[in-house]
Amino acid sequence: MRKNMVKHTNVIVLYGPPAVGKLAVANELSRITGYKVLHNHLTLDFVTSIFGFGGRKTPGLVDKYRIDIIREAVDSGIEGLILTFVYGNTKGDDKFINDIIKAVERGDGRVLFCQLKCSIRALKSRIGSASRKRYNKIRSAKKLDRLFSEYDVLSPIKSVNSYILDNTHLSPKRAAMAVKKHYDL
Repeated sequence: MRKNMVKHTNVIVLYGPPAVGKLAVANELSRITGYKVLHNHLTLDFVTSIFGFGGRKTPGLVDKYRIDIIREAVDSGIEGLILTFVYGNTKGDDKFINDIIKAVERGDGRVLFCQLKCSIRALKSRIGSASRKRYNKIRSAKKLDRLFSEYDVLSPIKSVNSYILDNTHLSPKRAAMAVKKHYDL
């Protein structure tokens, strides 16, 4: 039973490659909508601090905590949640997407997907930003190139409809306003 009278919970999944601006856009979108932010590194850094980045348990635990938080947000009647995520086009990522949808829709909520894109040149210029250090994010073009060679982080999620937003030349505020307008938030 929901604790308040929110009609449904909107869960916005902002996804895209590292340095595309997911957290910056999420924070702006939060500021203009009042939605809470569950960004990628809150759970990732927590789990990797114990099991390491390449740990066998890491991916499953990260996904478990994210789904548990999303489920609790829906059950608590939180109006909106913004999740940031790097989609790598893997079976694990596709399962995670399906788990998000199940967790939200069981509470009559909506999952709204937005893929942020920008030019490779822009990604490489953003990757070294000082703000990325705070959350242990990839901060070198070499590591970004390695990620590109191992995973398909540039493609949209095939199983869902996504609003695709190129923010190469948009400020985080303008990108957030575009998401807000597109989904009529």
